[in-house]
Amino acid sequence: MESSEGLHGAGLVTKLSRCRRGIVAGTVVAVLAVGSIGPAVAATGAQDETRSFPTADVVPEDALAYVNVPLVEASKQWEIGRELLERSGLTEILVEAEAGMDGVPLDAFLGGEAGLVVTEAALAAAAAAGAGELTSGFVPEPDASPVASPLEPAAQGWAVVLDARAPDTAYAGLVAALEDQAGDLVEIDYEGVAISFSDPPAAADAESADTPLAAARIDALVLIAGAPSDLEPLIDTAQGSSLPLAEAEPFLGVTAALPTEFLMLGYVNQAAALEAQAGLGGASLPVPPGLTGPATYSGFVIQADDPGFRMETVAIATGDEQLPPAAANYDSALLARTPADALFFLSAPELGATDALQNLGAVGISLAFGQFGGADTPTPAETGAQFVDRQYQELAALLGFNLKTDVFDQLTGEYGAWVRANAGSESIEALFASGVADSGTVVNALSRLNLLVQGAGGGTTTVTTRSLAGSTVNVVETGPGVPAFEYGVVGDRLLIGFGGAIDTDAGGGEALADNPLFSAVLDELPEERNGTIYVDLTRVIPLVEGLAGAGGDLGLGGGEAAVEDAAVGCADYATQAEAQAAYDGNEEGTFDLDQDFDGTVCEDFFGTSPDAAAPDAGAEVADALADVDLSGIEAFALAAYDEAGMRRSSSILYIAE
Repeated sequence: MESSEGLHGAGLVTKLSRCRRGIVAGTVVAVLAVGSIGPAVAATGAQDETRSFPTADVVPEDALAYVNVPLVEASKQWEIGRELLERSGLTEILVEAEAGMDGVPLDAFLGGEAGLVVTEAALAAAAAAGAGELTSGFVPEPDASPVASPLEPAAQGWAVVLDARAPDTAYAGLVAALEDQAGDLVEIDYEGVAISFSDPPAAADAESADTPLAAARIDALVLIAGAPSDLEPLIDTAQGSSLPLAEAEPFLGVTAALPTEFLMLGYVNQAAALEAQAGLGGASLPVPPGLTGPATYSGFVIQADDPGFRMETVAIATGDEQLPPAAANYDSALLARTPADALFFLSAPELGATDALQNLGAVGISLAFGQFGGADTPTPAETGAQFVDRQYQELAALLGFNLKTDVFDQLTGEYGAWVRANAGSESIEALFASGVADSGTVVNALSRLNLLVQGAGGGTTTVTTRSLAGSTVNVVETGPGVPAFEYGVVGDRLLIGFGGAIDTDAGGGEALADNPLFSAVLDELPEERNGTIYVDLTRVIPLVEGLAGAGGDLGLGGGEAAVEDAAVGCADYATQAEAQAAYDGNEEGTFDLDQDFDGTVCEDFFGTSPDAAAPDAGAEVADALADVDLSGIEAFALAAYDEAGMRRSSSILYIAE
């Protein structure tokens, strides 16, 4: 019998199933990126009161990530959030989104909270997806009938836990919708808990195809995942076989350092992510062991506040480990040299004293050498630091100088960057600046770099020099109509500029520090900080809208000027599939087969490009932006600082009154 709940729930199930790949890919990236970078936003003060997270009661403590979204629509946070969305100009989009959910009994799903869980299976699923392997659908046991025997679908590594106002209605609707979607619903028993699973038939249109979903019920909680095996760790935890995340010390420590009122809370267990990655043999990340620093637990909250949406984050080290010593708070000197109309500004101290830049460079070098048969992983006897040093020593044999000791290690004091550009103008300026410890060492390295740059240009690139404030600036020109790229040590600062930015840095004029919007936004953040990021969205948004509108001309969204994917080398293959296989296998001479950089090679050469009548993604984006007034979104800023051994940051998306 077809229930009203089933009719209403179908829309939600369809939306959940189509979001599955995005959930897995996006959250895995978040786990690994947020966990390793760990800029934490500090709460306005640590909270002592005990909080309850019902959905975390069934999440295993070794989950890689957990995101909590309160669904109490009458809360103060929701009230302020709705007001901010109205001020930001996004109300029309929300109305359209709500219209798209017509027929879904949202009221039944609200009233409590939702929790998104990412487990270590997500790493394996992501690695398999990157290798083009199928990770969903039923896999029969060997020599077993697919009808009569239990079937084991592959885990996807994500699950959603709902603490709903009306769990009976919500669960009944989900199960009925799964049955409508799949035709034959499979019910699996796991430890006495019934799991309903649908594996819908394949659709001709991959974009509109539904993907497998599983649902189960534990007391008042409704569980949803991509496969039954994704629900097993949650069921085990609910039945007491493992400690729930809600009771784990790291989770309690992170959440205690964050505000109690929020629109979203997130938790990332980098320690578990690194352990899971090691279990995969390092296949999921191209980062050699020993280069990631101390494993951390990180958390964040997104809040609605009168000036805008705030994000507060915190990161703590695991066990007895400690985070590296924090950089001292400082007053930015670069701020006074940054033009008042800059659309982006970054400032932080002591780049050379951190491991981030050196480690990133070492990974890049090892990957590059690995393509030519060189050493690309640490030897068993090497520490992370020794591996890094060896990479730069091997590169020095090619460059004539050691990039780490002669440049990176010399970067001291404040470093930062700024960008200025105006909508409708072709003038773009960008500058990177840092103090240097030994200017002579850096100047010598740059002089050697000049020879390499000119040689690599094949006669089309010239490197000249000019004098500025008694110092030498190197000028790289690549052709008419292209702004010059410049670099040099001016005084005791390394400057790398584009489009005349080095002269702007030296010329004075009205500074960003005097910009009223900049001052108003930064006043909303902690005054004492060791890092600052600022983005003037009143300038950035018009630029983005202009680029989206010109998507066809830029090859961003198709149109008449879209890049033709028909490289000369495509003629070496009988079919597109043969060319694709060679490209995916990194065979020699295949690097340029993908002319439009979409991952699929030789589409136009073999006539396999999508139908020209298909929707133009660039045009759709341009149309959507054209209908929305985003002028109320004025700026974004972040302040980083340390407190009581924890990495913290506080940021705000500033919205006009």
